[in-house]
Amino acid sequence: MTAADLVVKIGGRCFEDRDSIDALAAELASLAKTGVRLVLVHGGGASLDRRLERLGIETKRVGGLRLTPPEVLEEAVAVYAGIENKRLVAALEAAGVRAAGITGVDGGSVTTEFWKPDGLDAGRVGRVTGGDATLLRALLGAGFVPVVAPIALGPDGGLVNVNADEIAAGIARLLRAPRLFLLSDVEGVRDASGATVERLDEEAAERAIASGTIRDGMVPKVRAALDVARASGARVFISSGRAGGSLRRLAAGERVGTIVEASP
Repeated sequence: MTAADLVVKIGGRCFEDRDSIDALAAELASLAKTGVRLVLVHGGGASLDRRLERLGIETKRVGGLRLTPPEVLEEAVAVYAGIENKRLVAALEAAGVRAAGITGVDGGSVTTEFWKPDGLDAGRVGRVTGGDATLLRALLGAGFVPVVAPIALGPDGGLVNVNADEIAAGIARLLRAPRLFLLSDVEGVRDASGATVERLDEEAAERAIASGTIRDGMVPKVRAALDVARASGARVFISSGRAGGSLRRLAAGERVGTIVEASP
């Protein structure tokens, strides 16, 4: 049964320009060519924000997650599953890696329930509940790097928008990947003084969230990381994807950014 050695999620502004995408693709290609079986999950929220602004559609977030009424979902699918997904696939192919762009919908790879924080109607927003790894394993077994966009199946069979960190965490659990890298444009989780935290467990994370030290989009990222660490014991790193060579250094076992682990 084919499993993944590594799940990498990229988001933020670490793939906002062509040079960054090409550099990231080169690092991923270097890993793939050494036999590392990896899955790439991506976001693209900044691109969606710009698209919605051009269309005059307001962006609203709660707890770092985007509220997704039907008109926003339509644009999210276009940006995530279309523009962002295919340019990443193209960059990997140009770097010499066989890549296949999919969403969580394909093959039922990711299933969800509706997210309703404190009873709020968040629209078409899903929280990961499970999935079917058949398609992902088939792609990995055939030598492809699956490139997964954060759109999934809702409980009613319709499409939902899912936080990309949560999709990455769900896939890491599904494939029993021993490592998960959550890369964005921040160097790691920061403490109250602004310094990067080297290690973060569940108790420390909840204290930092309650105090507001961890806030906005870092909240779902940290909780997704904790879910994986707690469920499977995987090593989860939150780091920057913008610094040259950071992915290669992480894969080599260097400590870059913050490692998230379950409480003892």
